[in-house]
Amino acid sequence: MFDWLFEGRLSVYVFLLLIGCLLLVLWWQQRDRRLIYAVSAVGLAALLYFLLDVVRQTPREQVEATIREMADAVNKHDVDRLFRHVSDNFKYRGRDKKEFRERVRSALDTYGVKNARIKNLRFLKEDAAAGQVTVRFDGKADTNQEWTLALPCEVDFIREGDGQWRMKAIRFYNPVRSEEEWDIPGL
Repeated sequence: MFDWLFEGRLSVYVFLLLIGCLLLVLWWQQRDRRLIYAVSAVGLAALLYFLLDVVRQTPREQVEATIREMADAVNKHDVDRLFRHVSDNFKYRGRDKKEFRERVRSALDTYGVKNARIKNLRFLKEDAAAGQVTVRFDGKADTNQEWTLALPCEVDFIREGDGQWRMKAIRFYNPVRSEEEWDIPGL
């Protein structure tokens, strides 16, 4: 419910900055000591907000960190590390985790995938209490085929018994018509 308190959102920092600047301008005009105390209080609020962000990682931040870790594993062609973040209950177009793993390994080697990156990450569904999150992002990577792979992806994550967020399902979408689900040959 109050996860925004722990996420270090830029909008909160901007809001606090604007309030602080407004109070400084008022102090400059009026030279009232109470306004300096108010500026100090806003500064302390910003510091407290920063400390809350550092102390606790929210489910949203955990999922985002997992996605970035997976992209890094793809860049290093470390399939073992990549699939630590894939649920044993994973399914992709009728394939289980083991079969999908072999196809991913083959695709990484065949296409020489490198420089994988995540763009435009957004959360579509969040039910942290039930341990389910769905995210959508644009996955991009360079290949040895002299073209860049750019695919909109939608991923369902579940929180498993050990508290880790793992990918349960993935859907790829047509890069031109991003609402049309796409079957990637070889996967």
